[in-house]
Amino acid sequence: MSSFSEKDVRRCYDLLQHDPELGLSQLLAMDSDRIIGLGLFDNEEDFLSECLRYNTLGDLFVGVNPRSIRLLDQFGGLKNRMRSVFVDVSDPSMIDHITGIAVPEGVELSDQARARKRDLSLLHEREMFFALGKPLPISAADHLADWVVGSNRSWSYQVDQYIRVPGTAVAVGGFFSRRVTFRRYRPYQLPEVSDAVLVDSETAGIESSPATIANEAAAGTTSSEIQGPADKNTLDRARGYDDADRAF
Repeated sequence: MSSFSEKDVRRCYDLLQHDPELGLSQLLAMDSDRIIGLGLFDNEEDFLSECLRYNTLGDLFVGVNPRSIRLLDQFGGLKNRMRSVFVDVSDPSMIDHITGIAVPEGVELSDQARARKRDLSLLHEREMFFALGKPLPISAADHLADWVVGSNRSWSYQVDQYIRVPGTAVAVGGFFSRRVTFRRYRPYQLPEVSDAVLVDSETAGIESSPATIANEAAAGTTSSEIQGPADKNTLDRARGYDDADRAF
């Protein structure tokens, strides 16, 4: 097996939905538990290029949610390029929008989230990935966690969570001999999840994300209009997504 798959790296970038207007994709290279490289990306091609350049130099991780462009005021040299940085430059205060959530294997889902399981991608460590159809404001984080895993949860959701980058090498016994893979790939966005969380949030007095408001205005909808399950044909955004993938 090759240690790098361009198709899977692109699929990962697509699932993240990190529109440049929302923020930046933070890419980390790790050697064991040490950061050895970091970059902040606003486009897919540079993200892909740096994943390839750092492949086998370290395990590659990407932040699930976009990091604020405010980081560039202090770390402009990290834009679209990996640098030898040895500490994480971001924290939850540098996240303004939620575009997805990765739930670890073994965490019990709520009834409404369990009904969406067939539309979720399973990541390398069998995390269940919810690709939200609309960005949520950071203030809705607790409402999202409640919707996904219920209020009585043993798992503590962190908005600055990271996942391994599918398609890149993974170290085994000190050698890079295999690749991070999708256990199951689904290219679907889940706008009905975002809508349900936004309704709960608005009931609690939390405003929608500005990006969500702008998108709804363009589409002529509001976040209170709960949509049904997304049509799978219109949501198939995958490059090279074919019947072989549907066999999972």
